[in-house]
Amino acid sequence: MKRALFLVLILVAVGCKKDADDIRDSATGRYTGNATFYVLKGNDTLVQTGSVTTDPINISKNSASDNIVIDFGDGDVATGTHVKPSSKGFTFDIDPFVGSGFSFSGYAGYESDGGHYDGGFNKAANEIELWYQYTHNDSIKVIKCKVTRH
Repeated sequence: MKRALFLVLILVAVGCKKDADDIRDSATGRYTGNATFYVLKGNDTLVQTGSVTTDPINISKNSASDNIVIDFGDGDVATGTHVKPSSKGFTFDIDPFVGSGFSFSGYAGYESDGGHYDGGFNKAANEIELWYQYTHNDSIKVIKCKVTRH
């Protein structure tokens, strides 16, 4: 009887183990905001060339535990990789992707906890910031999307 009770207690303890929270859950949803366009001059000087309202952007989880899916709402989709916690929420990098006829790659313009990343989620502000770049007519174009979930 004692042995059976001991086995039941072990099964209950194992079954009640709380799964770790997935930091990506706090960022999933639909976002709207603005895209700011820059031209990269030299190695590190960004010159703003314009700004527009973005199509709604959807953020969801990828099957990989450290990835997110970034759906730009116009058929273009990117993957946020290496999701890791930060003091504000989390940071990530952006895998290269092809969209709107251009090849894009991440641009480390998001600053958090002393590091630079291609993007991040600010939980308190409920916003995502994405930075990516492409080359057009021999110049590097950089785009920053700062979008808020409503």
